[in-house]
Amino acid sequence: MADGTVVAMRDGLPENSGNDHSLTFKEPIDLAGNYIIINIGNGHYAFYAHCHTHSIKVKVGDRIKEGDAIALLGNSGNSDAPHLHFQICDAPDFFFSRGLPFVLKKYTKIAEFEQDKLPPPKDFFNAMMEEKTVISFE
Repeated sequence: MADGTVVAMRDGLPENSGNDHSLTFKEPIDLAGNYIIINIGNGHYAFYAHCHTHSIKVKVGDRIKEGDAIALLGNSGNSDAPHLHFQICDAPDFFFSRGLPFVLKKYTKIAEFEQDKLPPPKDFFNAMMEEKTVISFE
């Protein structure tokens, strides 16, 4: 997403089976599962949550360059299917920060929620992601 420095991360929480509805969490932060928080400058932080167990390739203090592989998407924390939860916020805290708008350089819209048929894939450039969409991006 952007160059920055890892300021927080957690790895080692198990993957969910997808059909275990009895999950319990010891702390609120456990909802995020395995996660990484990167300071991308100007008071902005990139959050990557629900990473696959033991897939995180960075540690606190590491410098990250745009395009670096930092983890695999997973199904840890409060998740019932493998996915990446990504957001930009104004503080390095999942609960005491505000989400900020951001644009993706390029993404492809591949599906929309609540539709009976899939639309044809459509590329977007330097755009915000639309609500209720499934995308692929590099």
